[in-house]
Amino acid sequence: MAARTQARPPKKFEATIYRLGILYCVDVPASVSKSLGGAKYIAVTGTTNGTKMRALLVPRGDGQHRLFLDGKLRKAARAGQGDTVTLVLEPDPESREVPIPDEVLEAFEDEPGALDTFHGLTVAQRRSMLLWTLKAKHAETRAKRIARLVQEMAKRLRG
Repeated sequence: MAARTQARPPKKFEATIYRLGILYCVDVPASVSKSLGGAKYIAVTGTTNGTKMRALLVPRGDGQHRLFLDGKLRKAARAGQGDTVTLVLEPDPESREVPIPDEVLEAFEDEPGALDTFHGLTVAQRRSMLLWTLKAKHAETRAKRIARLVQEMAKRLRG
C-alpha cells in the first residue's frame, strides 16, 4: 500500500521588511518554517500583499528562515523598507531543476568525474550555471561557456 502524503496548508503571517546590506527581506517565524517542512532551504510559493511569488526560504538560525524580496515583488506589493506585509506561503512542489542539454552532457564526457561534481552542486548553483551557459546568443559563445563550465567542474574535482 502506497503511503499518502498530506499536503501542508498555506501559512499566513505578517512581517516587516528590512534591509540586510543591499537586499530587502523579512523574517519567517520558526513556527511557519517548521510547518513548511523545516528543511535547510525551503522552496515556497504564495503571495506578498496579494502579489503572487515563488521563492526560496533561506536559513537564518534557530529554526527560522529569511525570505528575500526583490524590487519587482516589492513594487507590485506596494511595500518597502519598514512596511509590514501579509505573506501567505506554502511548499512549492515544482522542480526548479534545469534539464542538462545533450551538448552539455556530451562535453562532460571528456572529463571523467566532472559531471558528478556538477551534480554535487545545489539546484540553485546548477540552474545559475546552466542558464548563464545557455543564454549565449551566438553558438561560438555558447560553446566557449560550455567548455568553461566543464573545465570549472574538472578543476573542482581535482581540488
